[in-house]
Amino acid sequence: MKVKILPYLAFFLASLVFAYFSTGSTKEKQSSAQEWMALPKGSIVQMSYEGDGKKTEITREGEGENEVYWVEAISKAKTPEGEQEVKERFLANDKLKETTDALYSFQVEKIIGAAKDLKLEEFGLDKPTGHFLIKFSGDKTFKLALGKRGFQSPDVFALDEDKQIVLLVAKQIFASFERPKARLALTNPYRLNPDEVESAVLSVGDKHREYVRQVKGQSKSWYVRDKLDTPDEAFRNWLDKFLKIKVEAYPDEAQKTVIATLTPKFSILLKSQKAELDLLSVYEDVGSTPAKFWLKSKSLPVPVQVEGSKLSTLIADLASLAL
Repeated sequence: MKVKILPYLAFFLASLVFAYFSTGSTKEKQSSAQEWMALPKGSIVQMSYEGDGKKTEITREGEGENEVYWVEAISKAKTPEGEQEVKERFLANDKLKETTDALYSFQVEKIIGAAKDLKLEEFGLDKPTGHFLIKFSGDKTFKLALGKRGFQSPDVFALDEDKQIVLLVAKQIFASFERPKARLALTNPYRLNPDEVESAVLSVGDKHREYVRQVKGQSKSWYVRDKLDTPDEAFRNWLDKFLKIKVEAYPDEAQKTVIATLTPKFSILLKSQKAELDLLSVYEDVGSTPAKFWLKSKSLPVPVQVEGSKLSTLIADLASLAL
């Protein structure tokens, strides 16, 4: 029996050509990546990503030192009543800067060509699997429709919707948007590097005590400002625990009103050698069951709810500091 190999050979060669066209060799990809769009630093005001039944929107609020990014993530979860939409809103951590820095100089792996000259279905762009949008100053936008992944590649085909050009884009660009809570959620209720803290003023009611961190011999320890002869290990342990407190939730409008009427259980002003880093104040709302603890940070736009059991212990431990 004769076997017709010509059609199979033609199909095999066509597949190889498409694969090369889609991805190219590793060496070529590394050298051919190029800037497709450049934005002025600080001009991004909003970013959104939609795909796989999820949507992530990130919005900038404030300017300069007061600048923060709010993340709103919408996904679907299965419940006994069926599939339901889940919405979460939280502040972004400092890792978002890596994402925005990459977006200010948007790189593409390959320019495929004009959409009018291509069959968009070959790239999954006739029915996009997702959309990506950047809004920047001047009410300007940059929009991508997302299609298939490249052949044996982590990259994805995308259509610049304004220029109508098909591109091959690194999928990694969208990684933070696909799992925003795991990768972008602010977990520490402050925006400082604990290693930079060199002094602290702890206040409980009308009592205040200043601590300083100094090098004595081969170690760096905490001391009460006017007692530099003996390290204060109790404060060191207390501060280490306090700086590991995590964010649990954010207040609604009613809770903000309640928090505004509360008196802080304690406050702590943290400083570096050159400047004030942050002022953190803890409040206890005994009107809720169980009681909730809220923390205000000078660097955050709203109070945040923090771990109640750990805060209860820290407040009780203030007695060991004889304050």
